Amino acid sequence: MKLDKSKIIKNIKSKIKEISDNYMRNLSYEPLKSPAKENIRQMVKKEIRMRKGREIEAEIENIMFECKLYNTKGEYPFHINTNKKGDNHYQTFWRLSYGLNYKDIIDKSKYFTDALTAYVNIESRRGLLMIEVIKGIIPEKYRYNFNYIEHMNKIVPLPIGVTVNGVPIIIDIVDMVHILIGGLPNSGKSILMTGWCDALMQNPNVKLFMIDLAMTDFVHLKDYIIFGYDLNTASCIIEYLMQELEKRRHYLVKYNCVNIIKYNEKYPENKLDYIILIIDEFAFTSPRKYDNKENKKLRQKLQGMIMDISMMSRKTGIHLIIAMQRPSKELIPMEIKSNFATSISFKMSNYGTSMTILGNTDAYYLPNIKGRMIFQLGSRQMELQAMLLEQEDAIKRLKMHDKITDKIDKGDDIYNRLWQYQIYEHTTKRLLPR
Repeated sequence: MKLDKSKIIKNIKSKIKEISDNYMRNLSYEPLKSPAKENIRQMVKKEIRMRKGREIEAEIENIMFECKLYNTKGEYPFHINTNKKGDNHYQTFWRLSYGLNYKDIIDKSKYFTDALTAYVNIESRRGLLMIEVIKGIIPEKYRYNFNYIEHMNKIVPLPIGVTVNGVPIIIDIVDMVHILIGGLPNSGKSILMTGWCDALMQNPNVKLFMIDLAMTDFVHLKDYIIFGYDLNTASCIIEYLMQELEKRRHYLVKYNCVNIIKYNEKYPENKLDYIILIIDEFAFTSPRKYDNKENKKLRQKLQGMIMDISMMSRKTGIHLIIAMQRPSKELIPMEIKSNFATSISFKMSNYGTSMTILGNTDAYYLPNIKGRMIFQLGSRQMELQAMLLEQEDAIKRLKMHDKITDKIDKGDDIYNRLWQYQIYEHTTKRLLPR
């Protein structure tokens, strides 16, 4: 009787695979396979869920399964370890299979967030894939309690908001460079920026400017910060910042420093302040909204200078925060928006405005909760709740800060122009190295 070699080899391979699978099952691990038939798919998912003590890993694996995050051989990322950081806070680590890369998983982070109903952070860490999951419900209100002394490890700390379980997110604006904010009226923009003004006034290394052409939510700050309320004062502030920008660029070149951080380390006795300019209702600076030639020309000049500052100020310690209700390509030119790597969007009324500020429609789907926002840095984003600082409480906290009028310093021509428009310099003239 003639033996069929191919049949024998096939039987041996089948037997080896059966032994291997049984061994893996004894270790309480069922390797995922690419779905071939519906019944097999359901069976594998059921087996995954039944694994005791691996609930969060099982949920993540199910999402990988549904998103088809496997290579050509049907192999999925392999779970290595899980660190439990607290109640409903997990850090899971995975080794990628051949043919997969980190971007494949990171690009699907929104699917993980939606499926797990949690804050999910996905990144590569020391050659492994780290998937961090914080489960819970984002609070609808969170009282503002920022204290600069607690965050002195950052240069210019800003409280953004809180995640699930009330975990506060504090950023350093030096890393963010410029910030763009959008959202419907009464969605929480003013609450966020009121808290920011309080945080920045606590910082001795910051000089704060604000342009509020609508003259509504921040008028209580006019005696405490450098405040612009019309086109003349706004132009004066922007011209001053342009001069300051050129001056600082000259210093960095002259003293061989790559940025303001290195300069301040090199000359600690002559530090340069960090300048923050907040422009509320940026749409009022748009020349497209006005037919009057004089007004149009002034606004064109204003936006041109703002564009120059946004492009060239990254290393000089001058940072912009721009806010508007309904961002659009007509109201904020792409030449300006392209310099804003950080965006914050509150509830939006349509897809278009959400696309303008975030590049996606997520802001349209935010719940109707005042202060609920999406914080986006580059391609990564998270949903947060802004810290609540009511205007009455903000006014009470102003008593802790010195008034500008107590520290007036009239200097060169630009200071005289600021004086003319009742805008005051609140720091003494700096002694720069000679």
